Amino acid sequence: MIKNKMVIWTTAVTVLIATFEVQASEIVVSWQSNGVLVAEGMEPGTTGSLKQTSSITNLFADSSSDSVVVDSNGIARFAISMSDPVMFFRVSGTPASSAVQSMVLIPSGTNSGTDPDFGAYSLSVDAFYMDATEVVNDTIVEVMQWAYDNGRILISASTVQNATGDAQELLDLDASGCQIIWNGERFGMNSAKGSRYPCVEISWCGAAAFCNYRSEMEGKTPCYDLSDWSCNLDAGGYRLPTSDEWEYAARGGLSGKRFPWGDTITHSEANYKSSTSYNYDTSATRGYHPDYSDGTYPYTSPVGSFGTNSYGLYDMAGNVMEWCNDKHPDYEEFRVFRGGSWYYTADLALCGNVLMSKPYFTFYHVGFRSVMPAH
Repeated sequence: MIKNKMVIWTTAVTVLIATFEVQASEIVVSWQSNGVLVAEGMEPGTTGSLKQTSSITNLFADSSSDSVVVDSNGIARFAISMSDPVMFFRVSGTPASSAVQSMVLIPSGTNSGTDPDFGAYSLSVDAFYMDATEVVNDTIVEVMQWAYDNGRILISASTVQNATGDAQELLDLDASGCQIIWNGERFGMNSAKGSRYPCVEISWCGAAAFCNYRSEMEGKTPCYDLSDWSCNLDAGGYRLPTSDEWEYAARGGLSGKRFPWGDTITHSEANYKSSTSYNYDTSATRGYHPDYSDGTYPYTSPVGSFGTNSYGLYDMAGNVMEWCNDKHPDYEEFRVFRGGSWYYTADLALCGNVLMSKPYFTFYHVGFRSVMPAH
């Protein structure tokens, strides 16, 4: 679906009109007084185009086009003419990936087989919806701002806690890997590794509370009781996937495979730390992913940077590990996370691998995605 937008700015000498087209997600156009038109929300690395004319007759029919490459933050900047009293502008380009925060339907069924590394398994689930990507910083900012505005959280310079129930750290704001910032009134993101990157330094409690706040914000029934962190799996709101749901979804309908796509892994398929220690790691490049190891942790990648599995899920192996709803069966005080990350080698990205941590700990290589019932 294409939506046409028109934005009008008035300055002391110039009326500026910009029309632009948006597919699936919104491109936001703004004006800077130094003669620069800024378009945000575009797909990094793609080309943005600007047409400008001073004639309303046959608008843009004969006007030339200026093109720029969209930067890594999804921003295109165009230098514009200030010599005419009235100018019309049209910005066009590719909106940022519509995969961000959309959900996909995971079909009901049973996936059973023999995993090469973990042996026989059988996973049976009812149908559910799952975030196509790991939850990104953009959505954390939106939901946590709602939670603050509605008295659900308490914030200091270093931490975010739930205001009701059993108070726990939800977000570690002063952790070096955290890309969420707080200015005393509003949440924001760092310019680098902020927008479209997975949220990290969020605890299991933080992920569960986020699911509640997101549910409330959208008029759904919350799943978690924050007084004891129990979960009503039958409630209609967002929650973390069970460990079985997560693995079933990660396998994407394939039986007995190591990874969501097959039995080997390379840097063309996932953001992880490649090593010669594993014969199923056949990447031509070794160590951290060369496209994302920029010298500043975390070496996360924008969601949707790699292909999906057959269910349409991104990053089910690599980028960041993902909190699951379950307590560890042998250690009740621990919660499970799965999926591998940019920080660890391929053995931790295996579909059958399970890790655990205390629910109030945060890490720069652990994030999450949420699920909802299909009924």
